[in-house]
Amino acid sequence: DDVDRSLEEVGVVFGHYGMQFFAGKKVSGRSKPSIEQKRDPEDDKVETLESLKTKYKGQYSSLEIEQYWQSDCKPLAPGEVAEEEPEEPELVEVEGMTVTSMGKRERRRPKVDRYGRPIT
Repeated sequence: DDVDRSLEEVGVVFGHYGMQFFAGKKVSGRSKPSIEQKRDPEDDKVETLESLKTKYKGQYSSLEIEQYWQSDCKPLAPGEVAEEEPEEPELVEVEGMTVTSMGKRERRRPKVDRYGRPIT
């Protein structure tokens, strides 16, 4: 049981960094490991165990957070997808003024041919 829990935690850590980790199971194709998400009844937000530990760090011990995860946090309903929170715009200082940075997609230059015409 402790080994399984440790392997699960290692998988969560690897998943946090966008890396895959599989122990004892062969996975075919390019499927990503699913990290368990549950709804925190305190604020009704969807969390992973790792994000819950970060959220309540300093308020509760790691053991208390894990018990809360197991007993009080509710798993997502079948087919329910967690809403992704919108990214906060980055603040940039330009010539003494603070402005919000453009989104990543807005920074790209349109693809054009050598005459400056847009490539479709």
